[in-house]
Amino acid sequence: MTLALAACSAGPPSPPPSDNRAEIAQPLDLTGHEACDLVGPAALTRLSLKLDSVERGSGPTATSCAWRSADGTVGLQLVANSGVGLDRLSSVTAAFEEETPLVVSGYPGLRIDHLGGPTCRIAVGVAPTQLISAEASELSTSAPPLCDLAQALAEETVAALRGV
Repeated sequence: MTLALAACSAGPPSPPPSDNRAEIAQPLDLTGHEACDLVGPAALTRLSLKLDSVERGSGPTATSCAWRSADGTVGLQLVANSGVGLDRLSSVTAAFEEETPLVVSGYPGLRIDHLGGPTCRIAVGVAPTQLISAEASELSTSAPPLCDLAQALAEETVAALRGV
């Protein structure tokens, strides 16, 4: 319908909006994957954290995994959601958080900074209705840069999904 309207209007048709969430060239499938199983011990070691506790969670369309660093400075959480795409997440979070579009390992994403809170989340659309969300929370003032840690967790997860 948009094309028909553009063809009848004066001037050249407008290009689609510049939105890094528009298309996912090589979708990945989260179906059957548990969040905790997407990040192995070697990946956690590469994140330079000594993670001493794991907490699993699950819901109708998502699984989650949460870790605390051994030194108590950082909490990490990974959510694998097979029922919500990046576009829908953005419409829900916009009122409470600041969003910055980014690309993670070739996939569209959002850096989501919680307003007034020491937390950073990186959400990555791996398919039109599937996403991963990597979140780092400061548990101590000596915590490493949270968004760097959240993005590294997201990159490790995308690599695991690709089988790299």
